[in-house]
Amino acid sequence: MKALFLLLGSVAIATGQALSGVSGTVVNAGDGLPLAGVKVSVISGNQRATTDPAGRFLLSGLEPGVVYLTFHKDGFANSNRTAEPAFPIAPGEITSGVSIQLEPEATISGRVVNDRGEPVSASVSLLVADTDYFAASISSTSGEFHFRGLIAGEYHLFAHTLGPEKDRFSVTYYPNQTLRDKAGTIRLLAAEQRSNTDVVLQNAREATIKGTFAGQIPPGSQYSVFHEPRAGRALSAIDSAPLDEKGQFSLKLRAGEYRLTVMNYSQGAGQRLILGFFDLTVNHDDLDDVVIPASPIRTVRAKLRWAVDRGRDLPTADLVLNPQDGLGTMQIGKPRDDGWIEAPDVSPGIYTVNPRKLPQGSYARSIRAGGADITQTGLNLVTGTATDLEIELAEDGGQVIGQILDTAGQPVRGGRVVIFFSFSGTLHRAEQELWTRYASGDARGQFNQTDLAPGEYTVTAWTQGKQSPAQTLRVAPNSVTRLQLVIP
Repeated sequence: MKALFLLLGSVAIATGQALSGVSGTVVNAGDGLPLAGVKVSVISGNQRATTDPAGRFLLSGLEPGVVYLTFHKDGFANSNRTAEPAFPIAPGEITSGVSIQLEPEATISGRVVNDRGEPVSASVSLLVADTDYFAASISSTSGEFHFRGLIAGEYHLFAHTLGPEKDRFSVTYYPNQTLRDKAGTIRLLAAEQRSNTDVVLQNAREATIKGTFAGQIPPGSQYSVFHEPRAGRALSAIDSAPLDEKGQFSLKLRAGEYRLTVMNYSQGAGQRLILGFFDLTVNHDDLDDVVIPASPIRTVRAKLRWAVDRGRDLPTADLVLNPQDGLGTMQIGKPRDDGWIEAPDVSPGIYTVNPRKLPQGSYARSIRAGGADITQTGLNLVTGTATDLEIELAEDGGQVIGQILDTAGQPVRGGRVVIFFSFSGTLHRAEQELWTRYASGDARGQFNQTDLAPGEYTVTAWTQGKQSPAQTLRVAPNSVTRLQLVIP
């Protein structure tokens, strides 16, 4: 069994800072009791926390966006990137109610050896099968490795050498393959102790890769082909080859799987712009006809229309495109004189689409691209080609009127309220960004939020480090809901 997760809602940080946070509880999956001393960390971040005797944790000071967490306690399986959903957190908000259950750990051990069976100093990594997500990675000068804290699942294991022999061997997948699609899959049961999982390294040979970028290179900037192993090493300036004036490049790669990306290397105030990318499998043979296609998406346009046409002028607004993966960069679209909202120079990526400054009394009911509804999925500019969006505005939104009180029934002045669009099943970040709303209590603790899209919401209030219990409500079209939020 994997770690289980429940995301309940969000609360606001009263300091007004743009930084955010996430809080929750960790329990033993076997008996449901809270686990103290669990180390909680942010993937790709420095924030850490340890659960208290009640199993509770709080991570604050996080950058807004999507947060992935790891949970570690000796003897228990660590949570990992594929066992948890993305936690979207808004600026100045705390995502609360995260519930974690940790299972007994499984382990994998073995050696990294050469073709004579001799141990070799190596870095060994474990990937979740059919993904690019790392479950674990260690370095071993003796060639022996032992992965602990694993959950049940399917894994791919690979190694690459360290020290004086690092150029002698290729990256090798268990048991003895240089290509991942030929790697052996390790099927690990819960609490299983798998041993003798040896990786036999294969001798290295660099293939010469020559090719062409099929698009046009903007003048005045140097573009290069960056090559990133699909096993997950980060891009760096070392892993690149410049494009010449004809868009041609030449580089040397060992057998393996790579993503080639054509982009400028951003320096100073310049913005990184991706012109195209291509996933490439390299055997031991030279290649001289690789073509990196140009990304066809460069400008995104949107038009707003009323769900009920009463002969009014078409509305307009700003448009925020927020990337959900590592390719794109946030873009802001602005209205044009012809009624379109336009965001230029949009790199490949998958984006949430969020219109801002809508006409009073309206909300975005749906978003379509090329006739397809993308309200839940977001705008796909990796495999998709549609760039003209149609955003339908409705005027049947609900209203939530409430008051923030303390336990004595007295108004709480200046509290923050988050009305968090709930979900069931798959997490749809695009919908949450589109329909979640934030409000503030006045001097009498009262708040009034209009234009809520029909659906289920979780509502909480927060002030001075304290928060109210979450309340779940269903907003019906043209409804008015009244509630009280009590902060202990």
